[in-house]
Amino acid sequence: MISYQEILKNLTFSPFEDGSLRWHAVQISDGTMRLSVHFPQDDRRKEPIEMRFSLPVCGFHFLWHPTVGRDRRIHNVWEDTIPTMTSVSAPVFSLLNAQGESVFALALSETKKPLAWCLGVEEETAHFVCGIQFPADCFHQKGGWDLTVLLDTRPQPLPQALRTVRVFWEQECGKIPMEVPADAEESLYSTWYSYHQDVTAEKVEEECRRAAALGMKAVILDDGWQTGDGNRGYAFCGDWEVYTPKFPDMRAHVDRVHALGMKYIVWFSVPFVGKNSRAFARFRDKLLHFDEKFGAGVLDPRYPQVREYLTGIYRDRMTRYGWDGLKLDFVDEFHEWEDTPPVSAQMDCPCIQDGVEKLMIEIRQAVTEVCPRAMIEFRQRYIGPDMRAFGNMFRVSDCPLDVLSNRVGIADLRMLSGDTAVHSDMLLWHPQETAENAARQIWQVLFGVVQISVPLASLSPRQEKMLRFLLQFRRENREILLKAPLHVQSPQSLYPVMWAMRKGRIIALCCEGSCAVRLPAEKSLCLVNASGEDTLLLRLENSGRYRAVFYNCCGEKTGEQVLTVRAGEVALLPVPVSGLAELQAQE
Repeated sequence: MISYQEILKNLTFSPFEDGSLRWHAVQISDGTMRLSVHFPQDDRRKEPIEMRFSLPVCGFHFLWHPTVGRDRRIHNVWEDTIPTMTSVSAPVFSLLNAQGESVFALALSETKKPLAWCLGVEEETAHFVCGIQFPADCFHQKGGWDLTVLLDTRPQPLPQALRTVRVFWEQECGKIPMEVPADAEESLYSTWYSYHQDVTAEKVEEECRRAAALGMKAVILDDGWQTGDGNRGYAFCGDWEVYTPKFPDMRAHVDRVHALGMKYIVWFSVPFVGKNSRAFARFRDKLLHFDEKFGAGVLDPRYPQVREYLTGIYRDRMTRYGWDGLKLDFVDEFHEWEDTPPVSAQMDCPCIQDGVEKLMIEIRQAVTEVCPRAMIEFRQRYIGPDMRAFGNMFRVSDCPLDVLSNRVGIADLRMLSGDTAVHSDMLLWHPQETAENAARQIWQVLFGVVQISVPLASLSPRQEKMLRFLLQFRRENREILLKAPLHVQSPQSLYPVMWAMRKGRIIALCCEGSCAVRLPAEKSLCLVNASGEDTLLLRLENSGRYRAVFYNCCGEKTGEQVLTVRAGEVALLPVPVSGLAELQAQE
């Protein structure tokens, strides 16, 4: 077990090696420690300060943090630093042992300011180094600045360790999440992969008719509604006027979609003002950066005029067209760039992340004044505790046809996001794909809200039957899939098994055929086979006798049997590819 004493004895704050910086540590009865640090006010300071400590690399092999993705290795200390701030990631990491348990977790109360994390192995000493750089403006606050560091050395499942962090942010740091309407937890249709920028009112309405018949409850109208340009850049973003050749009467169009029983959410690339927009001339001297690749500038939220413009756009469009929410994209572009201009007298805050916070507060207020139950979607990487206050839907970053990244993204987001609705990246597949392989994509994101983005008219009869069955299954089991605590096996191996339980019913997802699903022997077990093989391995903590019924990906029964599973032994179940097994305990 990692020792708190080991951490404290080599903890340093540079350039305060003389010990003049005040800090103290308190061990809490729950097994965690709080390290409290006071940074004195120093308006002259220009250089950052670094908090640093090291641990012998004993008993841990993997590293987790919110944007780690697939690369769970422990990096070298000389590799790139990891950024966290309001608009990027979250200030937390965990070290995992060979069983995938968290044996050390660290989180900070400072979630807004841009921090640079150095996390890696020091080859010369076989130590793991944690170095965190804080910007100089931490010292510019009146009366100084206080920091709390949460340390947790208890060996425990990763979701449990991250729940402690989330509670710390919510209850001790005052990071209160935005309310989540029930509509944010319903399966929905997105136009992005289906049509990209080639969207029209007629196409969207036709897709919504089909989507509603399949059980989807909302549509996201993505990029293309505001422009006739199809070059996939952002040179025409910024004015945010409806392109009438595509949508001649946006309000009437939205009303027709509402009549189908579907909510309407619309995409905006928040920071971008394109060089071909009318707004560019107005804001060209109020940019953080100009991106030649995108053909657009990144607006600087430190200017009140920028925030007022964006907020006014969202309020006006929501009011005028009756939209139910916004998909706010590219918020993680709000950070300092090499060409970012210095602070000027026209700005009302010197820190970019302070500007982001002001902007998000103003957007939330404007949008919810128009639509109190509005849905606001954010995307990885801007998924930290600050952003939970401003959005109620967190989506996995774009990963078209990548089942592994989608599964990993769902798990990573679920463990840290509490009640915030976690959504998959949009799913698409080729018209000639098998129903089983298409279903495998949907199963892999079982513990999140699914977004479908395939032209529904292109579905084969079997694909359509599969999609109808899987969406119905998700809806019927939503309380378990989205509300119950998530359990994960082997996070270091990218979550081959996940499960959740409520009222004696377990739903488990198995994504690797060679990995046994380890579960308690509850009354009702549902085993989903997303492994690509036609069998599943089941290992129960206690012996149990079950009647098992097997179904394929279209919900058709393929067989049944009565089986006895002895505690600790592995049973082989004939579950169809992309199918499921329903097990009911027998007396």
